Order: sequence, then C-alpha cells, then structure tokens
Amino acid sequence: MISVLFLDCDGILTTGTYLYDDTGKRYKEFSSIDSNGVNEALQKNIAVEVISSDPTGDDINEARCNDMGIPYYRAIEDSKETVVSRRLKELDKEWEEAAMMGDDITDIEALKKVNVPVTVPNAVKRVKNLVRDRNGYITSRQGGHGAVAEAIRYQIDK
Repeated sequence: MISVLFLDCDGILTTGTYLYDDTGKRYKEFSSIDSNGVNEALQKNIAVEVISSDPTGDDINEARCNDMGIPYYRAIEDSKETVVSRRLKELDKEWEEAAMMGDDITDIEALKKVNVPVTVPNAVKRVKNLVRDRNGYITSRQGGHGAVAEAIRYQIDK
C-alpha cells in the first residue's frame, strides 16, 4: 500500500480549464468529490501533496490546497521529479511507497519512478501509454470531476 500520493493540479484536481471574467480575474474548477477522497486518504494515513508547474495559478491552487488541508509545492525552477524526490526525503519515504497522479509531459519523469502511476482518461498520449506500460491506473473520471477521489478509493480498496 502507498503512504504518500503526489498530485498534479491542473488537469487532475481541476478540469485544466482557465476561466476569466471581464476584469481579467482567473478562475479554476475543482470538484468537491475530490475533497472527500483526500479526507479518506488522510484518515488512512496516506499523505497527499500537490505539486504544480503552473507559474501563474499559485494563489488559486494554494487556496484550494489550504481548504483541503494538504501541502502545495511549486515545480517551476525544478522538475516535478526533483520536487517529489526532495519531499520523499523530507518525509523519510521511498519511491516504492509513492503514487503520483499526473496528466501532462511535466509529470512523466516522476510517474516513471513512483510505485503507482495514475492518470486521467484525457491525459496526453505519452502519459497514458506510460501508465499503461507500468500497470498503473487510469481513472474513468476526468480531472476536476472526482478523478482524485476515484484513484484514492482504488488504492484504499486494493
């Protein structure tokens, strides 16, 4: 069983769509279903952390992570693989204890190293192929529509 789950944000916790109002304010869409799944993981002592490479959405992403009570990290100067590696050391965990959920090319190197790679059905082809080749899990739900909760429940029920 895994003890830590790393999540990409856009396309995993969100639909990956940016919405703007007429004043230029940006919005993202998250699912309340995923909040319930995160709570289930935390109750089972599975750490959940978000790592985003989006250089512009920090305020929204961080606010949502704060709402869910999970840490948020940026992977702008460093790759996600580097950030995951650092967090594993800080948590005193090994790659074998980790799962990661990602949907785009910035997630590939970390997805190659974790024990359980997970993605969504609308991920880029290279990510889906990698997850399939590594016997990972592809959710039936799309990002921003409960995919995180589905992946967590899949892990808990294993």
